[in-house]
Amino acid sequence: MTTWRLVCDVGGTNIRYARCTDIGLISHVVTIPVRECISLASTLKIYAHQFQDADQLAGIVIAAAGPVDNGLVRLTNHDLTIDARDVSDEFSGKPVVVLNDLEAVAWSLPWLTSSDTRSIISVDSSIIGPRLVINVGTGFGGALLINANAGWHVIPCEPGHMTASSEIRTLQHDDNKLSRFSIEDLISGQALNAIVRNINIDSDENLQIIDAIAPDIFTILKSQPDGQSYIDHFSTLFGNVCGDLVLACGAWGGIYFCGSVARAWCRHGNVSAFHRAFTNKGPMSARMVRVQVHEIITSQPALIGLSAVKL
Repeated sequence: MTTWRLVCDVGGTNIRYARCTDIGLISHVVTIPVRECISLASTLKIYAHQFQDADQLAGIVIAAAGPVDNGLVRLTNHDLTIDARDVSDEFSGKPVVVLNDLEAVAWSLPWLTSSDTRSIISVDSSIIGPRLVINVGTGFGGALLINANAGWHVIPCEPGHMTASSEIRTLQHDDNKLSRFSIEDLISGQALNAIVRNINIDSDENLQIIDAIAPDIFTILKSQPDGQSYIDHFSTLFGNVCGDLVLACGAWGGIYFCGSVARAWCRHGNVSAFHRAFTNKGPMSARMVRVQVHEIITSQPALIGLSAVKL
């Protein structure tokens, strides 16, 4: 019988897990809220044992929203902790790999087809080089894909927790008690949640509303007083930060957006304002206009990436 692996993406809001029989061949996808998961190991074991060929499970590959240290990750925006050793013990010693969630998305890039992405900013003369995945959803994350001599390599990073400079702290924010503003405080589902509360859109304090409202949030903002001004400012800030990340990482091969907020922005944001800020980098401006920007439109890029990671 053919072996298979269990792939699992633990995001800031939801957990998605599925069966995988080869790279990109994902099936039986299940989605549950993170808040409903007490033990990921037990949840995955129950899932795996529903299949008649559960004994052919080769291993488990997990992506999680947080930095990974020696197979251990504590979610950045939740209390859930994932330990590769605990999951392996639950599966009688099966191999378990744990990596950052954006690291998993970056691993998917070599396997995505032209129908899996959409061009947001196309260029006449593109540059070959490292590619940067940027996720804007509940939080703000990133990972860099490099094609080295030994093959593909991914470097996860945490750009959302960089301190925002004083020049870009001008977006309206309802928490004046913050001693510092991070990029994630200004560009994320959490930031939009604060704006939603400020303009009295029907919501609650729970970040789970972001996935529900993200497809419409920029349309909603346009209907509010000064809403278009906010969208323009958000787009400029977004472009400035993304351009800085390209310069810092050498991501000349382009940026790839994913996440509910990024997808909504790609459809309703001010792309021109983004591009002006993205390329306005002094002596590097001429090079920045050659950097492409894409949106990942396939539904499960992290799971595809996990299907390609070696056990």
